[in-house]
Amino acid sequence: MSLLMVTGEHYREAQYPDSVEITGVFAGYEMGDYYYAVFIDDEGFVQTAFPPGGATPGLDVFLFIHRGQRVVATVENRHFDLYEAGYQIVPVVVDVRTSEENYTDWYREICIEYGIEDSSEFHLLFGNPAVTEELFNVNEYLNGSGQ
Repeated sequence: MSLLMVTGEHYREAQYPDSVEITGVFAGYEMGDYYYAVFIDDEGFVQTAFPPGGATPGLDVFLFIHRGQRVVATVENRHFDLYEAGYQIVPVVVDVRTSEENYTDWYREICIEYGIEDSSEFHLLFGNPAVTEELFNVNEYLNGSGQ
């Protein structure tokens, strides 16, 4: 199943599950109109979703720590009314786990270890990997010349 952003009036007609799981390799982040988390699923297909937001601080860093590794990402299809694009169903990463750890436990341990009390402190310490790290190039991957 490919995750698609459904825009405008078409979103009202489409039926999508509230959430899906993507199992595959986290390839990194790509820049289009927005930043996207890029996964190569077990069948070799590219799956994209929006990086997590404020409700899951540090999930973007957790993903990047596991770049190139097999993960299971829980993605919610959320409804947004965006000024520039109208109503949309947008896939958003809300949780990630590997065979050895999961985001929730990792984040709790990091906050204890570093004395982090809120998400702004976390990002001051760790930064934003979608901005500071090399981006994944989906077109190069699909053409066989990339990462």
